[in-house]
Amino acid sequence: MQRPSFLSNIAVFAMLTLAPALPAICLAQVSTLDPAIVQKQAMSEKDKSDIESFVKANSAALGGKDAIALKNARNNLLKPLEKGAATAGFRIAYGAAVLNAVDSIIKTGEELQAANALRLAGELATSSAVSSVKLGLASDKPGVRYAATFGYARSFDAVERGFRAGSQPALTASNMVGMVRDLSAIVSGTTERDPQVLDGAVLALAAAVRIPDSAGQAGGEGFGPRALAAEELAKACSVRIKAATDDGPAATNLTKMLLRIAEPLGLPLKSQFTQEFKPLSAEIKTAMRTAGSDMKAYAQRLETKPTTPPVDADFINQLKAAGEQLVKLAK
Repeated sequence: MQRPSFLSNIAVFAMLTLAPALPAICLAQVSTLDPAIVQKQAMSEKDKSDIESFVKANSAALGGKDAIALKNARNNLLKPLEKGAATAGFRIAYGAAVLNAVDSIIKTGEELQAANALRLAGELATSSAVSSVKLGLASDKPGVRYAATFGYARSFDAVERGFRAGSQPALTASNMVGMVRDLSAIVSGTTERDPQVLDGAVLALAAAVRIPDSAGQAGGEGFGPRALAAEELAKACSVRIKAATDDGPAATNLTKMLLRIAEPLGLPLKSQFTQEFKPLSAEIKTAMRTAGSDMKAYAQRLETKPTTPPVDADFINQLKAAGEQLVKLAK
């Protein structure tokens, strides 16, 4: 079995999240895309040609080994998607051109190249792009799997940003439900052992929890992924706690993961009666109360039967408090 590659994941994380200022000479060499195209719903033939030219001018370095050129190319291609104003029509047309450039990199590229291609695909937030991102979840490279969860998170973030900017999502509710189930299989399953990949899946589900239910209404479907994501996160807590061992490092990783889950679980409970969020079902609340109780019980177990080495007392106290709050909110 392949061992988790912590340093590799850190390198991928840095490449995915850091966006240094681009040198002026680099910006001067790239073609530009008319900002008005981004806000158009229907693309003319000229618009499609301009999009293809822009992508072609900026995609050559994506499969190369020059890290700076790769980041610059990625950042240039992300620019039209930055502020959430991109229409569904633009995302679909732009996505077709970008995926044509990155699909082969996702499938066969080295870890950093594939990771950046997945970041781009995730930011597109279209049905086709999500299918490409899903390929990364099956990679034998932990950095690529982490990048795929990050890509899902960026897709969810793009839906939320677009909703708040008044744009109709290019992802359907059924797309997002499928993404939630993919992530839930990682968090609740037993095959993924890399802590960064597990953390990435949790953070992606947390991004889904933050999407208002009315974003689904904007897409004409009447629902979003929030309720399912919250329920799956709650169930994942209980599954992971029941499978916990006495291994010290594993217990610390699990405690940190549970703390990451607790914050987004509390969000829909606190905001369920606002205009953007619908009340949660009794079934989901039950799953949340169970998760909170399991967190408290696990924290008490770590206190009474410390692992070797023991989990930090601050983490244990935070977990106990998080579980108590979740039980209280889900009543």
